[in-house]
This record gives sequence, C-alpha cells and structure tokens, in this order.
Amino acid sequence: MIDEEKPTGLHCPGCGKRMFKTVDSRPAHGGQRRRRVCVSCGFKVITLETIIRTAQPGPGRLKEEVVR
Repeated sequence: MIDEEKPTGLHCPGCGKRMFKTVDSRPAHGGQRRRRVCVSCGFKVITLETIIRTAQPGPGRLKEEVVR
C-alpha cells in the first residue's frame, strides 16, 4: 500500500478550497505581505512570507527558503 501525501499549502478557512487570488502584495517586516481572496467563497486572508537563510555545506553557500 502506497501512502498518499496530503496536499500542503493555504486552505480557505471558510470553504476549505485552495483557490486564491492575490489582491495586494507589499514588503513588510523583512518579508512580503499578501492579501488574498478565496475565488470560491470570497473569504479574505492575509499572509506574511519571510525568507530564512541557512548555511549549506561548502564555503560561501547560502540556501534561501520561503516560509509562509
């Protein structure tokens, strides 16, 4: 039996769907603030995305990861 992976990402608290439209995007607190609206039910959500820098093996290498 193969385990199915559960979908990850932003789900609408109102209807549970994953379809969002970005209404506004602007820099904020070392990251990006986005206002989103669910295309199914119209529920409004604000997300804050920040970049985390982590060191990788090897000289002078950095890995950037977006956290939502």
